[in-house]
Amino acid sequence: MNRSEKIVASVSVVALLLSAMLIYSAYAGYTEKKSNNAVGVDLGAPLKRDLNKLSPILEVKAYDSNGNLKQSVVKDDDLIVNNFLAFLKAMLTNHGGSTVFLSMNDTSGASQSLYFWSATHGNSMWDTGSGAKHSYIQIGTGNTAPTRNDKSIQTSAETAVEISAPSYSSGNISFSASIAITGTKDITESVMYSTYEEWVGNTNKAFVMFRDTFSPISVVNGDSVTVTYYLSLTNTSFTDTFGEILAYVWTGTGSSGSLSATGLTDITNTAQTAYVYSTAQTNVMFDTGSAGSNILLQIGTGNTAATRADYVIQTPVETAVGTSVPSYSNGNVSLSGVVTTTASRSVTEAGLYIEVKNTAGTDVQLMLWRAVFSAVAVPSGGQITVTFTVDT
Repeated sequence: MNRSEKIVASVSVVALLLSAMLIYSAYAGYTEKKSNNAVGVDLGAPLKRDLNKLSPILEVKAYDSNGNLKQSVVKDDDLIVNNFLAFLKAMLTNHGGSTVFLSMNDTSGASQSLYFWSATHGNSMWDTGSGAKHSYIQIGTGNTAPTRNDKSIQTSAETAVEISAPSYSSGNISFSASIAITGTKDITESVMYSTYEEWVGNTNKAFVMFRDTFSPISVVNGDSVTVTYYLSLTNTSFTDTFGEILAYVWTGTGSSGSLSATGLTDITNTAQTAYVYSTAQTNVMFDTGSAGSNILLQIGTGNTAATRADYVIQTPVETAVGTSVPSYSNGNVSLSGVVTTTASRSVTEAGLYIEVKNTAGTDVQLMLWRAVFSAVAVPSGGQITVTFTVDT
């Protein structure tokens, strides 16, 4: 796919730009002998920003009844709606042993509460007892510009079609659906939505994650439209494990039962498997597990360039600490951690970890991001604050 061609002979739509920034701030602490009070001195914040990009691209192709390509449109910077950002916020929230609620608006516009992190799997969003989970793509003829508050397609043109199982490889997630066309129409919009179980009535609800509009694609009865989303982890600060997790949370179960996530590497370089969805199993991936922190920040002094295959920071120098409750506003999700140094440090790397349960019920830590940056000097007893911001 040539991204420089905005309109070519097939339908291509939706590119999401999701940027994750790391902001590092260092504070030195010293003690006044007379008062014995610790005093914090700001050494200058922010000291560095490391920009990472997660770039989802939606490609839609129109074919005639003989399978010949008719038209395509490529549109970069597809809009990520608030449901997806709320999803990320919940995923990156420290549960401390308690249930973490996720609030999203379903396709009817109603606000729904879901258990993201929970020890009670019978009514968590990952429970398949209420039926199989699916993700769908739908096309329409609406042309109202998308907003972050969009909750559904504007004007449906065809029945939604379940996406193929998302695949992840070398920094890229992809999934698609082929939609049969009935009648003559101009396709101008597309949405992707997923179903999860809300906790009040234990019923499946559908939630839009992406929506965008694009130049008209003219189709007639018997044609078909293939819609494909590509989510590219363009910056190697995002790990393969992060890519695998995102792929699996949008994978349908096909039928009531369990879906296991593979391809996960923990901080000991051990391959792990976890239940994303489950009916019978109690060891679901997003189980609250122990009461400790499950979103962790660690700093180090390694300077080897980050790669997607990283599973731990190179040279850790302090114990990992829990992160703050993520903030969410204006398309940004941010969280931070404060590390107090036990010796003078020249900090050059930071990693963000998530602790989940594997299929055996053991808590394991998986690294989502690792960043390497210019040295930040922090004296013994000082503090360094690392803030991760997902900017869309």
